[in-house]
Amino acid sequence: MQTVRLEFKEPNSRIEGSEVRSKLLSNVSDLYKRLERCRNNIQSKYPHLAPKRMDFHTELISGSEVPTSELLVSRASKLHNTEFPFRTDMIGKKAFGLVGPNADGYGQTHVTIAFFPGNIPSLSDLNNLCN
Repeated sequence: MQTVRLEFKEPNSRIEGSEVRSKLLSNVSDLYKRLERCRNNIQSKYPHLAPKRMDFHTELISGSEVPTSELLVSRASKLHNTEFPFRTDMIGKKAFGLVGPNADGYGQTHVTIAFFPGNIPSLSDLNNLCN
């Protein structure tokens, strides 16, 4: 299985107005470019995707935790430049995404690639569009 490197836009600080519980991925990273190609392939075949609410990101602070800059930056700095297998799967019932590394204190991370408000295509078809 091919590995990818997790790179954040600003791993050592919180981007005010954009980041509360999540860190944005670096939009010049290889991972970001691969996710963008994947999303574009999916969008071209399944145009009924929900619009992206936020650029590619990974949540690092759960809803039950107080979202502080220190906590976000601490978790991001531990994951920045981590290599992990590129593996996509369903995230919940309506989202398709990249399964990310575990974050201490948070657990399994992910990056949502596509959210389907209606019918979900087959997982194998989505995976084929991303490989």
